[in-house]
Amino acid sequence: MSRLSPHGPRAAELLAVASGHADLVLVEGQTRCLDLIQHGLVPEQLIVAQGHLEGLAPALRSTAWETLEAPLPTYGRLVGSRTLPGVSAVFRRPLTTWQDLDDAQLLLGIDAVQDPGNLGALIRVAAALGADGVLVGPGCARPWSVKALRASAAATFLVPVLELEAWAEVQDHGLQVAMASAHDGKPPTAEPWLGRWVLVVGNEGHGSALSGRAVTWPLRSGVESLNVAVAAALLLSAILAGQRR
Repeated sequence: MSRLSPHGPRAAELLAVASGHADLVLVEGQTRCLDLIQHGLVPEQLIVAQGHLEGLAPALRSTAWETLEAPLPTYGRLVGSRTLPGVSAVFRRPLTTWQDLDDAQLLLGIDAVQDPGNLGALIRVAAALGADGVLVGPGCARPWSVKALRASAAATFLVPVLELEAWAEVQDHGLQVAMASAHDGKPPTAEPWLGRWVLVVGNEGHGSALSGRAVTWPLRSGVESLNVAVAAALLLSAILAGQRR
């Protein structure tokens, strides 16, 4: 085991990983790291906060990967949280291409969601409900940042996630578009869902380069709107049910 220098090049590299700007990903917490290992992923490095070595799970005590002990302030900078999980691991980021989505029948598209917590929650919803993949459009937070991964509970590893340079890519690949709208759309149960679809949710005030079928979840009078992840969950469930009928 090596000790991580607070101001050395390794610490700078890990900070870039934590921000989502690298091909590697920082996953925090023993439970999430162990879950990914059970899914067949192998860590590149294990980072353990000073004082947490004794509580390290036996399955994480391996010579198959490098283990670094980090001073508490340095570890806190990496995970960006005052509540320290104590153990994090660096995994290689899965790479998704359009070819991986050739057979997808329903994708979740995320448009201009800049809050990493909301972005991560949306990815978690897509993975939990059985969407075939997630498209992250321009103007979104980075899906592989430590904050987005925390909100997704590492579900980002369990569903294909493709970052788009432009929404025009969607139409180039023959997908029909449904646009989530707080108002003025049809209920998702009003029409059949034949063929391949992407449900796009996000910042309605931002505007989008896409157009398509507007869908709205009916709300009780006086309730203006829903959190974007809640709306996505309801609409995805309805569309999936419609595709299966």
